[in-house]
Amino acid sequence: MANEVNQLISLTEDANLTAEFVQFDTEFDTLMAANNQFIHKLDRSAKSHQLYRSQDRYKKAVFRFYKLRCAIAHAGTSSVIYEQFPDSDAAATSLLDSIEVIALKSLKIVT
Repeated sequence: MANEVNQLISLTEDANLTAEFVQFDTEFDTLMAANNQFIHKLDRSAKSHQLYRSQDRYKKAVFRFYKLRCAIAHAGTSSVIYEQFPDSDAAATSLLDSIEVIALKSLKIVT
């Protein structure tokens, strides 16, 4: 896990994605305020990590992004299971625009 997260932070810095991750974090916080159960569970599982408490907001966002990825990619084997929550699809859909911007910019694709 640490290596993957560190690679994602390096990509964020190398591709100048800090603003995009801060935007992702803002949208994540909006879902928290809307009491999305899935997002709350992801957030609780992330709180103990040092990056969550980083003074650089984009690093907290990168870790939240990583936790979202794990919940989806590991399909029921990670600590937060995407399929367990009735509002997980709504959360992912809400975050999709930010995720797309991050993915495209990381690949140097301009739209």
